[in-house]
Amino acid sequence: PAGWVGPPPRRYAALLLIALGLLGNIMLLGGLVSIVVWVAVTLGVLYAYFKWAPEYYEEQGQPYPSWLEDLGNIVRVGTSMEELKEAMHKGGEALQQESRDVVGSLPLGKSALQGMDSTAKAVKQGVGSLTAGKTAEGG
Repeated sequence: PAGWVGPPPRRYAALLLIALGLLGNIMLLGGLVSIVVWVAVTLGVLYAYFKWAPEYYEEQGQPYPSWLEDLGNIVRVGTSMEELKEAMHKGGEALQQESRDVVGSLPLGKSALQGMDSTAKAVKQGVGSLTAGKTAEGG
């Protein structure tokens, strides 16, 4: 449907988390026992959805259904500067693309993006010619 963001598994994961959150709000009115029951059910559902089901399909050698999402390898933490630099670069590119999509959807957003792109291109050419001139002059 129009308005959904991200690949299909994300919408199902989002609906699952929203449903669990709304149930949690309802359970707050029921007292301590209902909160404990909600915590147990929520932990079970999250484990089944994000951990058990992906591992099950992986063991069976079957592709994931369209509604399933895997958390990935959350145990491994990168410690090298190269991994950090790559992750920040990817994050920056994703943020830039998301920002461009938001601005492009606004009225006059596409023309503003075209203006920014042409300005950035002109600045890069100007900086390139300035730095080329300095290296040619030896300064």
